[in-house]
Amino acid sequence: MMRKKKLRIENLIEQYQLHGKIILTGFIADEDLVGHYNLADVYIMPSEKEGFGITFIEALYYRKPVIAGNTDGSVDALLNGQLGQLIDPNNKEEIKQAVKNIIHQPEKYIPNQPLLMEHFSYPVYQKKWEKIIHE
Repeated sequence: MMRKKKLRIENLIEQYQLHGKIILTGFIADEDLVGHYNLADVYIMPSEKEGFGITFIEALYYRKPVIAGNTDGSVDALLNGQLGQLIDPNNKEEIKQAVKNIIHQPEKYIPNQPLLMEHFSYPVYQKKWEKIIHE
């Protein structure tokens, strides 16, 4: 199944002549993540079945605009759209428009770092776990 999806994406890259503009990285070791996020202009994962999406939090931390699906745990990771664009993952035009928005006004879509840290920083997680453990 995964091979079919990759082949489909490779065919789309070929069809739309996007060689050199899209990189399919595969697995990336933790120590290499920073470099890869710094290469990116936008993080897009319009999923339908994402449980939470820690990769959204990572991309936001590295100040990358994020586009995510609006039907799964992505909504929680993006604070109902406060930290990134939520789109219908089955609507190609909506995805296309979200990408265009970021390309034409990138500064408008830089994530709100204070809001991100207020909800998803290590001290916040630590306090939440302490509360759970003590209850």
